[in-house]
Amino acid sequence: MTLSSPEFARRLVELMRDYLKQQADLRMLAAMLTLSEETQQPVVGWLEALKLGRQIPEYQRIAGEHDELFLRFEQAVDAKEIEQLFAAMPPTLYPN
Repeated sequence: MTLSSPEFARRLVELMRDYLKQQADLRMLAAMLTLSEETQQPVVGWLEALKLGRQIPEYQRIAGEHDELFLRFEQAVDAKEIEQLFAAMPPTLYPN
């Protein structure tokens, strides 16, 4: 698999989408912990709450906010085009 292959672009997009979903999950879990700390009550059913939270618009926005960029990656035809997309990628997509 080379940088310019369609398989590379597909796997890269899959990895980036998964990363954004994990970031959205992290924000939701942090909010649950903050609420638990403020109320001094444990979060009961946190996994179910996380699954339900994945359906709210804010989660969907975070998880899908770069879909247009991902589509461009998937449609990129050569390594130079992929490099240009990387250069234009917003810092919010960089791993911590």
